[in-house]
Amino acid sequence: MSRIFSPMVRVMLGFVLLVLYLVPLGQAGTGVIDRQVTRGGHPMTLLMPEPQWQMVRHEQEHTEEDEDALLSHPGDPIPAIIVAHGFAGSRQMVAGYGYTLAHAGYAVILVDLPGHGLNENPYDREANVGAIDQALEVLRAQPEVDVSRIGLVGHSMGAEAVLRAASASPERYGAVVAVSPVFTEVSPATPRNLQLQAGVWEPDFLASAEQILADAGGANADFANGRARELVAIPRAEHIGIVFRQRSHRAARDWFDRAFEFKAAGSHDHSDWRLLGWLLHVAGWLLVASAVTAGARRDPSSEIDLTRRPAHWLALFAGPLVATGAVMGLAQIMTVGTLGGVVVGGTLAFWFLIAGTTFLVTGYRAGLPSFGDVARGVGLFVFLSVVIGVTGHLAWANWSPTTSRLLLWPLFAAACTPWFVATEIGQGDPRSVPRPAWWVAQSIAVIVGLYAMTWTVPGMGVVSLMLPLLPAYSAVFVYLGGKVQRPWAYGIGCGLFMGWVLALVFPLVG
Repeated sequence: MSRIFSPMVRVMLGFVLLVLYLVPLGQAGTGVIDRQVTRGGHPMTLLMPEPQWQMVRHEQEHTEEDEDALLSHPGDPIPAIIVAHGFAGSRQMVAGYGYTLAHAGYAVILVDLPGHGLNENPYDREANVGAIDQALEVLRAQPEVDVSRIGLVGHSMGAEAVLRAASASPERYGAVVAVSPVFTEVSPATPRNLQLQAGVWEPDFLASAEQILADAGGANADFANGRARELVAIPRAEHIGIVFRQRSHRAARDWFDRAFEFKAAGSHDHSDWRLLGWLLHVAGWLLVASAVTAGARRDPSSEIDLTRRPAHWLALFAGPLVATGAVMGLAQIMTVGTLGGVVVGGTLAFWFLIAGTTFLVTGYRAGLPSFGDVARGVGLFVFLSVVIGVTGHLAWANWSPTTSRLLLWPLFAAACTPWFVATEIGQGDPRSVPRPAWWVAQSIAVIVGLYAMTWTVPGMGVVSLMLPLLPAYSAVFVYLGGKVQRPWAYGIGCGLFMGWVLALVFPLVG
């Protein structure tokens, strides 16, 4: 990139991309009122169409036979939808459904399920239905909402929750959209008007959706009796990516339009491009970083305490496998799935500690960090937090910590640091292969090690669903390592960031 564009051109292009991020954010919020609500300890976001959308008057009288007779009239109450996220998600993860439905004239409430996001109630799948019931009570208190037309959307774990809620109280919920559902018992009568969605690239969840559809009586369009059923297979979508797909959002909206016979006056199709805008925003910051940093290559021959051992490449792959073996051994004497008070996250921190320590001991001699390394590491963490975390909070993932999560952060960060110190020693060594090759090798080593853990350690299977994100995160880290050029600074900065992610994302337990 530096050979193609001058620093000034990269800065200008970077700032253009930063500004472009504001466009989808503005489009999402225009015409939508955003209210923050907490009920029963469950934080929620209520999205309402602006009142003027309901004030569009018709120029002529309509009869029931008119094709547009279903347009909402001034003062008409509007249907409402409750949206529930999946495991290790939050309200932000499924906000695309919220904005698409709000722009279509629906009231929408997004809820952080127990143990997730800002919800400090302990993680409990049985309590998820209770959180949905609390969201229903919030909707019932809104004078704009038609309480006879309430729908549900849920993804993965959230899909299980909405299916259970709608089956237990079919009189409350007139339509359900279950995205990437785990298998949940249903019947031909309940829940009412069920749409199932799954990505073509998530075959296990697609098979689960097919089984649920069969148990629910098969595909049909009997909306009048609440027995309508449909399965929508979203092409080129896997378990996490499906919640950001426009096709998924619009399929849900169209299902509710049909189930509730609803078409709001003044509504319009909305495409949620906030995630794409955020990706452009990250690219813009990386361009700016490439222009304002010297990026001088290290000279390992002058760094006595940063030397590689003959088996450093073997150590790269041995570290993750040793870590998986350590987790397997620990699982024989204790429950590892809730280490540190969070589901999965503490185990992953322990895994990185063993993998990184093994990598250092067998691959490198790292020495000790200087005060300057610590300062630069903290600076790198701040940069990553702004570029990826704070701005990502507006697009797809919660970045706000609760007190209990904040207390876990230093422990998880310390556990992750050795891995990043070791990888930067290798990838920044001019005597070694180029950084892109190191990125590929690291990604393979981590994915293989973690995937082996998902198969051998009970309760860790959910990690396999997140593995597609690791190469993207790793690519950003490796790129920034080329700008920092100091292994301990890189290790501390990335360790602080990864520790924050592990403490923030995974659900809290009691």
